[in-house]
Amino acid sequence: MEKYKICPSCKTLNEPTLLECVNCEADLTMVKITDEETEKMLAENKTAQDAPPGKTDPDV
Repeated sequence: MEKYKICPSCKTLNEPTLLECVNCEADLTMVKITDEETEKMLAENKTAQDAPPGKTDPDV
C-alpha cells in the first residue's frame, strides 16, 4: 500500500519523505503520512458522523 502526505493547501499527494509540496511548495513538516485505506476509513467515519440521528443507511 502506497503511503503519502496530502498537501493541506492544494491536496496534492506527495512522497512521505518530502518537507515541501511538489506542486505549491507548502510546508509538509507537520502533515501526517497516510494511505488510501486510511483516507477511505476517515471519509466513511465523517459521513456517518454527519448523518442525521437515526438515519444510518443512505439507501433508506
